Amino acid sequence: MNLNNVYLSAILLAVTWLLSACGDKESSDPAQAGSGIITLESKVRQWTGRENEGLVHAAQTYDFELAQEMLKQNADVNAFIKGIPSSKEEKNALMVIVSQDSSTEELRNKTLSILNLFLSNKGNPNLPNNNGKSAVFFSTGENVSWEVLADLISHNGNPTLAIQSVLPNQAGMTPLMYMIAENQTEKLLSRKNEAAHTYENIWKKMQLLCAKGDINQQDQLGRTALMYAAEKGYKETVLALLKMGAKKRYRDKEGKLAKDYADKQGYAEIAGILE
Repeated sequence: MNLNNVYLSAILLAVTWLLSACGDKESSDPAQAGSGIITLESKVRQWTGRENEGLVHAAQTYDFELAQEMLKQNADVNAFIKGIPSSKEEKNALMVIVSQDSSTEELRNKTLSILNLFLSNKGNPNLPNNNGKSAVFFSTGENVSWEVLADLISHNGNPTLAIQSVLPNQAGMTPLMYMIAENQTEKLLSRKNEAAHTYENIWKKMQLLCAKGDINQQDQLGRTALMYAAEKGYKETVLALLKMGAKKRYRDKEGKLAKDYADKQGYAEIAGILE
């Protein structure tokens, strides 16, 4: 065989081997092989220089490992982020995780793991956002487990801390009032016979807010949670509040009772209950 041909064959063999080795290496890295799997390292790189946003993204996607890495990169749990998808107000990572769906056992466990990670990294459950709401307010959502609210309260979350707003209809509103105003209580309490789990969840949240707060606390217009429920015509909520210790005789700054709120809106049955 010609010596040149031998050299050429050897070179071709070496090139073939190198290409094969590179191909094997690429296929072993899912993030680069087009398999759709993204490695933790690549996710961390994606948020380099934007660690606070990365922490919020980790909360939105229930990604505990990414949350850990963002915190190692000095992400701030309490830093507010504007322009979060599906949100009209600024939130921090703590507010995002407590407002996530935790209605199933799997989601609840993921949420609580990340929540405890955030709380152990100086997460402040009482820090208000641009609309005056703390993380406690965001934990009152329909699909949020009562255990999330309990965790916040056990870490000094204050259920009596009211919204400080220039809007008269929100000024002094407590998390309990907010939950009633957002129709979380009545919608779920009314489903006692068809959805026992959601009924139990909302009942426990109300109990927590009432036991750890002041069920008769008044907003800046003198309204109580009972007045909020009476004005909306929420019979089940009114009954629940009364059972938990709400008083009928409190008056707002205009001298009106909870009964008067029901009367004004034509809710005769509720007015009778509040007589």
